[in-house]
Amino acid sequence: MRRLLIFALSFLSGCYDSADAPAEERRETTVNATLADLRRLYAGIPFEVTGDIVVAGCVTSSDEGRNFYGSLVVEDGGAAVEIMTGTDRLFNRYPPGCRLAVRLQGLTVAEQYGVLQLGRKPAPGSGYATDYLGSQAAVDRVVVRTGGRTEPEACVVRCPELTQAMCGRLVRFERMRYAPDGLDDALWGGYRRFVEASVSDDELTDDTPAVYVYTRSYADWAGAQVPLRPLALTGILQYGKADGRSGRYLLKPRCEHDLEICD
Repeated sequence: MRRLLIFALSFLSGCYDSADAPAEERRETTVNATLADLRRLYAGIPFEVTGDIVVAGCVTSSDEGRNFYGSLVVEDGGAAVEIMTGTDRLFNRYPPGCRLAVRLQGLTVAEQYGVLQLGRKPAPGSGYATDYLGSQAAVDRVVVRTGGRTEPEACVVRCPELTQAMCGRLVRFERMRYAPDGLDDALWGGYRRFVEASVSDDELTDDTPAVYVYTRSYADWAGAQVPLRPLALTGILQYGKADGRSGRYLLKPRCEHDLEICD
């Protein structure tokens, strides 16, 4: 089996549809590589997969709350990848916890916000790491539901422990507090800085370990006020620019329930 995996990996080189109906489950797909294998092979330069490589993982994202659009995040064994579908209402067809097999042949592997991505090769000068697959027919050629569903469990983390290798994973921060630049509270829409609740205002600096919660303006809770009480925060971890500075850890919640007020 190890020889087969090494042989398979050697081939690695160089209008949007709705997805309302649950995806048909097919179990005959043979997985011959892991997401961790793919993560190790990515060296910072986008490439096209030419071999018949199949990976698998559990869906951890959801577009039901409208903070995600046109993509699926799947995770397995501590590694994750984002599939750029370009289709909507993915929570109906690929609900969180369902298991998928993903055929990589013909896809471009790249990275955006620290997260490994799979999609079409982008147009020159687009500024995007990958392009959307663009139709449900195209997604069906790549993504297969293999049966079974288990509620995904978030990995509990702390801000000082974060590394870029965690990007793409579903993570959870316990007892965090909103740390705005000013004295006033704010709405969720945009980037909101959170630090551990144990950090006092006197200890707070620009270099205090923090995570920035990102909420799209279209998200269901974007117009709600950020609570000033300690929260437990869950979402997909990213890495990029926030608050005018690069090198920030970002958290993209799936729904308002990912932002829980602590007792």
